[in-house]
Amino acid sequence: MRDGRVAIVAAILAIAPVIVTTAFAPDAWAQTTCQTPGYRMDNFGYGLHSGYTAIEQRPSVRDDSCFALGFQEGLKLRIQFGSSPECRNAYQDGFSQGFAGDNLHLRSESTCSQAGYAYGIAFLRANAREQRADVVGSSCASAFQAGFTHGANRIAATPPSDRRDAFCYLSGHSWALSGQ
Repeated sequence: MRDGRVAIVAAILAIAPVIVTTAFAPDAWAQTTCQTPGYRMDNFGYGLHSGYTAIEQRPSVRDDSCFALGFQEGLKLRIQFGSSPECRNAYQDGFSQGFAGDNLHLRSESTCSQAGYAYGIAFLRANAREQRADVVGSSCASAFQAGFTHGANRIAATPPSDRRDAFCYLSGHSWALSGQ
């Protein structure tokens, strides 16, 4: 039954770009909206993961348009690569790099690595925003909160030296300044 629901959702989302194309000119809109770091990019990353794995996951701060665009890209990835071990491994490698707050270093299939990385970054940022220390660790959750406090008080960003904590801090700072 679950596969049937995923197929129905996939079919419905297949027409979403037509609707978005008419209203927003999706290439420019998606690049400037869904690929700008923040909750919209997180929704794109979660949608990408949901489309690729056929297991829906959403962040708590939602943007259904960016999620749908990500879902469509993830579905394309699943159709193109199926359950290829190479893609699955590259996706997991990309996810690990994103969740670590690292820069992406391509070591294998680039499309799959980039998709995993997009989800890893989204998963890290969304869970830091939710203060999920059980998921991201207490140092990341604290760094996000410190960044948010500094941003809310219009204090210049002073991220910690640890790469992952710096990512969490800057995400909090940005969220406070712009809601992104």
